[in-house]
Amino acid sequence: MRLLMKSMLTLVAALGLALPAAAQDFPERGTAPVVDAANIIDDATEAALTQKLDQFEENNQRQFVIATIPDLQGYDISDYGYRLGREWALGDAERNDGILLIVAPNERKMRIEVGYGLEGVIPDGLAFEYVEGMKPYFRQGDYSGGIAWAADEIVTQLELPPEEAARVAQERTAARDNEGGFPIGALIWLGFIFFFFILPMFSGGRRRLRRLLRRRWQFRGRRRLRGVVMGYLSQSDHEIVSNAVAEAELTTSGEIVTVLADRSDAYDDVVLVWAAALAFSAMSLFAVLPQPFMDLWDSLVGGWSHVWTTGELASMTIALGLVAFVAGWLLLSWDPLRFALTPGPVKTARAHARAIKHFKVGAERRTHGRTGVLLYLSMREHRAEIVADQPIAEIVPPEVWGEAMADMLAEIKQGHIALGLAAGVRDVGKVLSEHFPRAEDDENELPDRLIEV
Repeated sequence: MRLLMKSMLTLVAALGLALPAAAQDFPERGTAPVVDAANIIDDATEAALTQKLDQFEENNQRQFVIATIPDLQGYDISDYGYRLGREWALGDAERNDGILLIVAPNERKMRIEVGYGLEGVIPDGLAFEYVEGMKPYFRQGDYSGGIAWAADEIVTQLELPPEEAARVAQERTAARDNEGGFPIGALIWLGFIFFFFILPMFSGGRRRLRRLLRRRWQFRGRRRLRGVVMGYLSQSDHEIVSNAVAEAELTTSGEIVTVLADRSDAYDDVVLVWAAALAFSAMSLFAVLPQPFMDLWDSLVGGWSHVWTTGELASMTIALGLVAFVAGWLLLSWDPLRFALTPGPVKTARAHARAIKHFKVGAERRTHGRTGVLLYLSMREHRAEIVADQPIAEIVPPEVWGEAMADMLAEIKQGHIALGLAAGVRDVGKVLSEHFPRAEDDENELPDRLIEV
């Protein structure tokens, strides 16, 4: 990864797309192995580090430089470190074995840049350990202690025999790669999605499919209602509807059933879909723009940019998805928002399904001549249905019910729910009287009262 990044930066510079080096204000180094431009290393530690790194260079013919930078000038620290290493020409030109430890306290970032010749001795995984090891010192304000600790670790690694240094590097790299394995959080997320989203959707879908296959209703009228005032009807309102039913049935053998429902469905599956969509959006946003989330996390845990492993990134993605899922679920538990975000066709289908259910329970085949008609009003969905039994549907074309629906909705849109239902009942009664006049031996087979659920 480090090699790829450096190659890309070299290409950009060669094409003239990068900012020219002259636009950057690099600190002057001279021959000093410690350049404390940010003034965060105490004098005693700086003197000890200078002595250690000078001795290291003399013994090993390798350059190890420590630089503290007050301002990265808007550059990413990896870009700045690469440019700084080239500016100072660290390491042997042929062996390319220079190493640079950069600390930018104001941006709370640090990095270890290693020449190509030392990639096998200090790979990315080992450099990551050194960076992570400095953070506890830095979070306590002990910059000198953190830098001294890292310098000791790096020098120790570089002074090992080549075979042992390579073995240590491989072991540390393997350990870091294992940290990037499949996180247990992914299993939790998958289980959460399966039990709370996929399984309910499949079971609910099968039930709705069976209802569709069994459905044998003949007619339904449907209109959307708007501007309806929600609330239960008073006793006097109930009497208005019940009296209208009794009066309409005086001239017909048909039976009229009225049902007023607060809602036709709980729409739990819609909540799941929206919560899952919100979770997917959050995870997608993190995948596209991870840096703001990483910066927020760094600020929450005390700063100093964290070098994320693959497993940690996956766990963060899962955590964001879970938080978004739960947040969406809780938000949509508020009924006004739930119904506002439920698509109109879904509400129409659920209202119709509930009307059919009430019709089958309360009117279908419960009269001698199968002359039952249901007027169904679902308040939360703003939907109305008229469902008729088979003998009626075979004689009365669907468009005939349009007048009944129109008269009913005209009153309901003004907030007169009981009057609207009564108007619809009267119109239905007229249609039934024309096609199914009352017989002398006709009996009232179904209750006239309004059913409110």
